Amino acid sequence: MPMIANYIPIRRALSKSLKDSMDLYHRIISEITIKFVKLSKMGISTPTLIASIMLIFFGILTYYVAPAAFIYQKLGLFILLMNTILGLMIVGLTFLINLL
Repeated sequence: MPMIANYIPIRRALSKSLKDSMDLYHRIISEITIKFVKLSKMGISTPTLIASIMLIFFGILTYYVAPAAFIYQKLGLFILLMNTILGLMIVGLTFLINLL
């Protein structure tokens, strides 16, 4: 298996001269191009970015903070998180019903 895995690098090294093979600063790709692309051209708008950051935040609250609050018996924080999550679910369902 090691011979099969090393076949291509060995073949590449043996196809060059000794000087080129030992050169550590030589790159296989000789030209590097950098292209700046706006997020809007990639399909990510500002509202989408804000919504994704909010979803990450609420996911962390739901899956890490709420169980930790329950395990460490911080019931006030746990109840607050559960009420917030349920309230936001009602708001989300209201928005969904308005779209339909």
